[in-house]
Amino acid sequence: MKFLSVITEETFTLVKFTNGKMFDETSISELGSELLSVVEITPEKSKVILDFTGVVYFSSAALGKMITMNKKLKEKEIILTIRNMNEDIHEVFVITRLDKFFKIEP
Repeated sequence: MKFLSVITEETFTLVKFTNGKMFDETSISELGSELLSVVEITPEKSKVILDFTGVVYFSSAALGKMITMNKKLKEKEIILTIRNMNEDIHEVFVITRLDKFFKIEP
């Protein structure tokens, strides 16, 4: 994968971003495909941890891809948890009320 590093364990899948800035159309499209592939490889009724360490910019189009991913995960009864989000990105989630849609941990 180009934009994500994925480690699958027995009870969870850890996903880390390998690129701290995602904003051009091609990158967003590829990121969306990679996020959906995480859905496919994650066992039902488990957990996905999305680690935002090093992410400094996250476009609204990338947020849209995450929302789609979360909906697909919920269909498989998989819990998505977001961790290590910087203050600026966290503020965007709060302002857009996405902090109510996603489970966010420090």
